[in-house]
Amino acid sequence: MNFLLKILEDVKLVFSTVLGWILAVVNFLLTLIYPEETTFLVVFVAVVLDLVFGIWAARKQKKFILSESLRETPKKVIMYFSCLLMLFLVEKYISPFDNIATKIMAAIIAGNELFSMAGNMLIIKPDLVFLKIFRKQLKGEIESKTGQKLDDNLQPIDEDTN
Repeated sequence: MNFLLKILEDVKLVFSTVLGWILAVVNFLLTLIYPEETTFLVVFVAVVLDLVFGIWAARKQKKFILSESLRETPKKVIMYFSCLLMLFLVEKYISPFDNIATKIMAAIIAGNELFSMAGNMLIIKPDLVFLKIFRKQLKGEIESKTGQKLDDNLQPIDEDTN
């Protein structure tokens, strides 16, 4: 009986702090998504890689590195994981399918991050052979990242001459 009381006292101690509650919620969520941990991990890695390439591209452009990147990344993580978690829960408890929609959504999110990474890669190294195929599709992405209008060769357009 003393052993049980000791465990209950320790649990009470854990839940008496904010950090204890945060760790309990994180533990609950990790346990809940365990069957699809790889799916969630793929999205997390895609977001982190996009952040790394975004910082690298900003450095190359001599922009302030961490301002927008660190402000936007937590928002993206929260939105992406909220959507994935809700879809996962609906599929797990309502749908007869085996988390197919969760995997499809994760692939769409990872593809979106890959598109953003590709824009950053072209800023970092414009002559990358495998990205030359996507130059026209990435033109808008690069324009939004550099803040400049670009021609079809991805060279800045001098607006004073027009």
